[in-house]
Amino acid sequence: MDETYGKVRGKMKYLYQAVDKEGNTVDFLLRARRNKAAAQRYF
Repeated sequence: MDETYGKVRGKMKYLYQAVDKEGNTVDFLLRARRNKAAAQRYF
């Protein structure tokens, strides 16, 4: 799982990405608040 953040429409958002062994994105989750535990449950 990879975590990054950036602005979306002027507000900070957290982007969590599930990646495979080759580094390809399998799924992603965009959230307003940082919550790594919730992202791990999602994936």
